[in-house]
Amino acid sequence: MANVKRLSVVALLKDVPRHGLVRGQVGTVGAVVRPGVCEVDFRDRLGASVSAVVSSDDLLPLHRERNRAPAMTLSVAAGRS
Repeated sequence: MANVKRLSVVALLKDVPRHGLVRGQVGTVGAVVRPGVCEVDFRDRLGASVSAVVSSDDLLPLHRERNRAPAMTLSVAAGRS
């Protein structure tokens, strides 16, 4: 189950034909209905919106920030080429 919260930006992992949504479409979680089920709001290029209730298993959380893990450093041995 994907870890999604309200206002998370997500992408669909499968089509939702009854709402005209396709795999890869990006939306915003409007509400967590119950654990594992979210209401997600999607917009098309013209700004029309559609909301769909989707299992969190069918969502991929997207991230706008990079991982803040410490940077790796490399040591170069003296005298080696």
